[in-house]
Amino acid sequence: MIKLRYEDLMEEQGLDNSDLNDEAKEGIKSIKAAVRFMEMNKSKRGVDPSKSALKKVATLDKWVCNEIMDIVYDRDTNDDTPPVDGDELIDEIKSDADDKPSVDPKGLKIEQELQEMWDSGDREFDLDAIREKTKTAYSVIFESYEDGEENGIRTSKFELIETSDEVFTLKKR
Repeated sequence: MIKLRYEDLMEEQGLDNSDLNDEAKEGIKSIKAAVRFMEMNKSKRGVDPSKSALKKVATLDKWVCNEIMDIVYDRDTNDDTPPVDGDELIDEIKSDADDKPSVDPKGLKIEQELQEMWDSGDREFDLDAIREKTKTAYSVIFESYEDGEENGIRTSKFELIETSDEVFTLKKR
């Protein structure tokens, strides 16, 4: 997901974690935690990291690289305090995910199925046609179907609503 320069630098210099000072280890720990949360948000919720969070990870990565160079050249030019607080970065990443709606894979599948139905040019479908064309959408309609009630599915882009007995009309929203 994110290319981290400190990893390449450690490999180039033949260093492993035990060669690093406490500051570099803490910086790496913060980076790994941040990346882990970003990847988890992406895989479980479909939420991409914010530009701000990515920039902070890059800043922390650069700081760790400078810390590694101080170790390699036996100098102390890098500030001992990281420019980004790891806990605050994690809080920001969590907040970014909380601010965005969760992505439901089933909902995405239904939206894809409805798009295919829309692309076919037809706008009215009976239940048998829906069953043939859309496994997921049909399943949701079938499970929640109630006689005499409004039946169908609404997504962010489409509506597939029963307009007469077991006949559904597809509309764009």
